[in-house]
Amino acid sequence: MNRISEVGKRVVRKAPVSPVQPTPAKTTQLATPQSQGELDEALKVHRDEALKRGRRHKKQLKKARFHVMVGSLGFIFLVTALFFGYSFYLLQKKQSYSGLAYNASRIAPYNASNVDGERVSYEEYLFILKQNVHYLVDFNGVGAEKIDVKTEDGNKIIEQKKREALSQAEGYAFIRKKARDLNISISDADLNNSINELLVLRGNSSKEELATTLRAHYGWDVSDYERFYRQVLLKKKVLSSIDEVAKVQLNSARDQLSDGVAFEEVAKAYSDDEISKANSGRIGKVNLKLNNINFSYTVLEALKNLPEGATSEPVVTNDAFYIFKNIKTYSEDEKEVQMIRVQFAPIEKYMTELEAAGKIRRNIKLSEPEIGKVE
Repeated sequence: MNRISEVGKRVVRKAPVSPVQPTPAKTTQLATPQSQGELDEALKVHRDEALKRGRRHKKQLKKARFHVMVGSLGFIFLVTALFFGYSFYLLQKKQSYSGLAYNASRIAPYNASNVDGERVSYEEYLFILKQNVHYLVDFNGVGAEKIDVKTEDGNKIIEQKKREALSQAEGYAFIRKKARDLNISISDADLNNSINELLVLRGNSSKEELATTLRAHYGWDVSDYERFYRQVLLKKKVLSSIDEVAKVQLNSARDQLSDGVAFEEVAKAYSDDEISKANSGRIGKVNLKLNNINFSYTVLEALKNLPEGATSEPVVTNDAFYIFKNIKTYSEDEKEVQMIRVQFAPIEKYMTELEAAGKIRRNIKLSEPEIGKVE
């Protein structure tokens, strides 16, 4: 209000002043109606001009803001287009397996393949491939067989690893779909228990020691290994669940044993292991120490807890069902054992059927193997 009053006073001061006429001495009027009207008019003009200038500046500001927004969107679109274009070249055309390519695959939604409607992302394919390549190219530990990818033979080996990685990723996609259909899953507790069993098998090593080994051999950390091992466990569960023929064979063997049929006769009738089958299921003395490479941790634990003369419940491994009988216990670490092995169909059987039916569609073309060219 004070500011407006000051403006009004300035306007009045600037207004032309008429010659002063003599007035009677008793006149003390401060402002006539005519001078008050001029003040109001001046204030109105000033207000209108101020509002007009404000509207003009507001319009310019809106226009500038619109240009900034359009420019920003255009820049974002350009960067996005360049990223996806370069990612397409890097992944689909060049088929790179570098760290840059893998990081790009984690953002770009490109598919490497499609298995019966189940997406196989490029990231899944590279996740498997890069650890295989790391072992061949970067690992310097005991037993390393380093290759030179710049040589012809080295490049052929990498191409072979690409085919293997893609097949493996497609297999896991098939397993994922079947697991959803059958409502099969691997809980965090299942995963942790299995990894802890693995650590015991490695001589009670710690996760820190496991991480060191994983980093050296495969360029993985523990979370990478947990992701991979969850898929392995899920695969075992699914394959052992979907093979109805193997389950019928296993249940028939169990029923025969429950009915009192001799283990030797049941092994001859139902076991898929030809060597032990020919010997009435006998596999001789088994060393139960955890470094026994002939049996998995699951089998060794089942045998360790099996009393002399007893027959085990079915034991499920990655490729078969087993039933064991402890013929004789020699020591805590050595038992003489009989075995019935019922193998369930490997994943390759299902993948071959899907490919024959045209239900596997690959978005990358890998070179065909040249048989006998790589020593």
